[in-house]
Amino acid sequence: MAMRLFGNRVSHPVRACILLARKVGQPLEEVNVDILKGEQFKIKDLPFRKIPVLKHGDLTLAESTAILRYIADSSPSGGDWYPKDLKKRAKVDEFLDHWHSTFNPTIFNLMRNKLFYKMLFRADKPDEKVIAELRKAKDSNNKLFNSYFIKGKPFVAGEAPSIADILATVTMDQTSLIGEDLSPVTAYMDRVKSHLEGYDELHKVAMEMPVTLRKMKMIS
Repeated sequence: MAMRLFGNRVSHPVRACILLARKVGQPLEEVNVDILKGEQFKIKDLPFRKIPVLKHGDLTLAESTAILRYIADSSPSGGDWYPKDLKKRAKVDEFLDHWHSTFNPTIFNLMRNKLFYKMLFRADKPDEKVIAELRKAKDSNNKLFNSYFIKGKPFVAGEAPSIADILATVTMDQTSLIGEDLSPVTAYMDRVKSHLEGYDELHKVAMEMPVTLRKMKMIS
């Protein structure tokens, strides 16, 4: 039975789920949710009114990290991406927790303030003071990622990439939409991308978002 993923490729967690499913050979039916039209607030299958949401038979998962774990554990080759080794899996889980608490909220709020200030905050221009603070936090998070989570290893769990690396890379790369400097993490991201066929094709969809928002006169 194919899994159904409610999402939009503009969303980096959605892209992470798609990339993993492709990598492990898991059939995935995408159900597009137009977030600019607010469809996430109208579709009853989205319990938290956000994306992604995975449905598989009678199972519903509404958190990105749970979806990634489930796809990996449901697929014969998924163990390569969510390692069975206890210590390696613990390092993957550690980053996924950090992603939820610290890593993603910083980037999420940076993107909101750079691209959606009119739509969300009814402001005529972005708050540069807030953006500067978020950029500083983002740079600090990237530095910590290199010094602690990678610390001389190719990937989070060691010598092989995992779901932690997919999620880290798409999250960092989301800031390329607003021209952020990714040079401190470029080498790491390139290593991860080399294992993910179709990465650039998916990311290209996200890169079109600023153009769409300009056409809607949502950003200058």
